[in-house]
Amino acid sequence: MTGRRRIWVAIAGILAVAIVGSGVAWLARPARRDGLAQPTTKAPTLSERLGRGDTTALNSLCQEILSKANKAPVAIGEAEGPETVEVLQGLRAGFMKFPAIGRASAISASGHLFDRFGVEPAPNAWIDALQPIHDILIAGLADASSAVRTAALTEIGRRWSWLPGRTMTPFEEHTLADWKWAVYRPAVRCLSDLNPQSRAAAVVCIGSVTIESLALPAVANVEYPDDAGVRYKALMTFANRPSLLSVDAVLKRLHDPATGVKELAELILKGRGLTREQIALGRQMFDSRPEVRASVIPMLKQRTDIDTDVWMLQLSHDADDTVRAKAVEALVDRDTPEVDSRLKEMASSDTSASVRAAAGKHVARSKPDETAALPPLPGSTSLNPKAN
Repeated sequence: MTGRRRIWVAIAGILAVAIVGSGVAWLARPARRDGLAQPTTKAPTLSERLGRGDTTALNSLCQEILSKANKAPVAIGEAEGPETVEVLQGLRAGFMKFPAIGRASAISASGHLFDRFGVEPAPNAWIDALQPIHDILIAGLADASSAVRTAALTEIGRRWSWLPGRTMTPFEEHTLADWKWAVYRPAVRCLSDLNPQSRAAAVVCIGSVTIESLALPAVANVEYPDDAGVRYKALMTFANRPSLLSVDAVLKRLHDPATGVKELAELILKGRGLTREQIALGRQMFDSRPEVRASVIPMLKQRTDIDTDVWMLQLSHDADDTVRAKAVEALVDRDTPEVDSRLKEMASSDTSASVRAAAGKHVARSKPDETAALPPLPGSTSLNPKAN
């Protein structure tokens, strides 16, 4: 638990969060009538109306938030802090009573209200906002509507680096770290969502985590076969994270059946410094036809602008026997520890007998004379050299 807390506290300190301020709309007191005061019974607060599933109250709250979307965020005062928490509690209580579009709106509204606690100076009540927004987000992740799940994932993805607008105590740091971990785990499960919209939102959500080991589960969706939009989102999310999305993984997408994905893959490769010629070679290396992949090998021998060993070693793992055999022929002339290790591996375990034999010849030729390194046996005359 302590390790997870340190991770999330570290995440929280890496990025700045763009906070959109929002006001809290409260109902006005009833007007006087016939010169007589109305009964002293108080009108229900916004929080109470939200808790009943009042869509008019929800709409009023959303309109108030939208009206201040382009204005500088305003800090929540100490007195307003508990009131804002009450509104979040009202959204939680009425969440399942709203229609799907209302639930999605409630998630967005709760995110905007929560972000106001990130403006300095935040009130002491900021920590009390964690539980209601947690419950809203978790309910959203499990919602039957893909639009609601998408809204929840979007809000979670924006909160990995969230911090309150105040210096936290150790207890508050641990509480916030636990909160982030508690929404991370169910969000990861959404990476297998069958709805493309929700799945893509999950990729962006998890891929936004700055700790690489935590973002890693989303990378596999670069090859998601059922929807090009998911693959596109995955490429976009990890375009600038080469340690998670390798060049090989991007090169494969040059043959993606979706035009937009292919174009994005090429843009990413150019952004990583590959030239047109290198991209063309990479496209051939991952062509579906083995003869095209094999044709890259003689071209690689002539290149001085790339590490040809890396490309050759990649081809030595090709699924086709003929490609691997040609790779062995090219690799036997390369004298590096990585090449020697790979040829030894192929000589002992390649699925093709001909490839094993070709690699084995190189290993036999490069094998040192082990007898020359043996120490003299006990009793050997070499242990007692004759004097001149």
